[in-house]
Amino acid sequence: MNLSPIDAQLQGQFPTVMVPIYSTLDGLDRNGHRFLMAKNGLWMEVKRSYLHAVIPVINQIPCVVPYGQVEKSLSILPIASQLIREFKNYAATVLPFECAGRILLHKPTGTMRLEILKATSVSPSHVEYQIPTLSVDEEMVLDIHSHGNFNAFFSSRDDEDDRSEVKIAGVIGNPARNERWEACFRLCLNGLFFPLKVNVENDHYLFSFGEVVNETPHS
Repeated sequence: MNLSPIDAQLQGQFPTVMVPIYSTLDGLDRNGHRFLMAKNGLWMEVKRSYLHAVIPVINQIPCVVPYGQVEKSLSILPIASQLIREFKNYAATVLPFECAGRILLHKPTGTMRLEILKATSVSPSHVEYQIPTLSVDEEMVLDIHSHGNFNAFFSSRDDEDDRSEVKIAGVIGNPARNERWEACFRLCLNGLFFPLKVNVENDHYLFSFGEVVNETPHS
């Protein structure tokens, strides 16, 4: 087979690996992603500076295959609660309008910061904004926006915006409910969305797979 240079480049960037039965498959050691052919389906492994995830794409292969099994896993760097509080405080100042921001990781030091995104069009039910170019030393960890006084949920517009990205996405809203912001978070992996559960420990947000809970944890 004469493989097209374009196909060769695509397969090099997004390889498919057969999971061994009797050996240990080492995880990705650099940013990128790959597909894993396993006894229990087709899986995707994703690696970023703040993230390592192994998630199912197809849960069952309808034939016997000589591959090992894969388990779902997730590891995300904790995010300081103070950064989420800073965004909630800013969102409160612009009510009833929406707003947007992102939390960025400075890769050389491992520190994170909140960046408020400049709105180009805004109302109580939408926000459009400029997205500054990241420096080579920074990587986006969390894309977060508010729904003003409306409930926190991911809209069809959010689904479209998040479809081609690898990131954590968050929405806050309805601050009048119990005098606390509602919140929901999810992991976005190239069009696949996974609800995230949040626990707060040592003043940091810890993420794990779970159901959407529309309530900000105590922090």
